[in-house]
Amino acid sequence: MSTITQPSALERIQAVISKAEMGLGILMMVGVGVGVTLQVLQRYLSLTGVGWSGELAMMSLVVLSLLTAGYLAARDEHITLEFIDGVLTKKGIAIVWLISRVLVIVISLAFAWAGLMLVNSGVTGNMASVAVPKAPFFAAAALGFILVAFDLVLDLVIKRGRMPQRSLTHEVQAIS
Repeated sequence: MSTITQPSALERIQAVISKAEMGLGILMMVGVGVGVTLQVLQRYLSLTGVGWSGELAMMSLVVLSLLTAGYLAARDEHITLEFIDGVLTKKGIAIVWLISRVLVIVISLAFAWAGLMLVNSGVTGNMASVAVPKAPFFAAAALGFILVAFDLVLDLVIKRGRMPQRSLTHEVQAIS
């Protein structure tokens, strides 16, 4: 007889945050798609007056990257350089994994602080073509870094600081 374990409160919080991050990511991908589509139509149909489409696509991509970074980092789905995995023991790899997580949390909080300082500094000015104030983009950056730190802290607490089990065979074979 198998027992089904109910997710903890932290796991439920992480699931809600993950859904919100995915929703924001989808919204930003739509922004990228609309901006790029307008650029293509403008170029090939000789349309005028949609100069803001490039900025829309670019800023949507930047915000997409910042807001989904926490989701990817907490699930080890981000780009990593695991060249040291073939050299260290499993315990060494786990120590490097834990130290890297803590460093990313600290650096993310520092970047979030800097982003919030930019928002609160009264920076004036608008984006060139869109005429949107710059402050929302600084706020999106700060929110993205806060989400990275929060997602990783939740992940560490849920996993109790233990690195998830993963197969290193393809990495080791690639080094050999």
